Amino acid sequence: MFDPAPVPFDQLRLDPRLLAGTRDLGWPATRPVQSGVIPYALAGRDVIACAETGTGKTAAFLIPILQRFLHAPTPATPRPTGSKGIRSKT
Repeated sequence: MFDPAPVPFDQLRLDPRLLAGTRDLGWPATRPVQSGVIPYALAGRDVIACAETGTGKTAAFLIPILQRFLHAPTPATPRPTGSKGIRSKT
């Protein structure tokens, strides 16, 4: 259920680097569109939002994406592929 009430960013269990970013930007709590989108997106659900320009939509979508990137497992180092320097005579 959508609740537009502001939520302090530190209550969203965000990565400390994201929390530092919200503090640096002077954002103490979510805006209404962020209150509705961020919890659902952090839970891995699909979201669609519509709001006027300047209401915080970009952050509403990017904060969960960045959270996921910051907590994704590090991919293994890819092994080289190809001939490894073998030359063919043609």
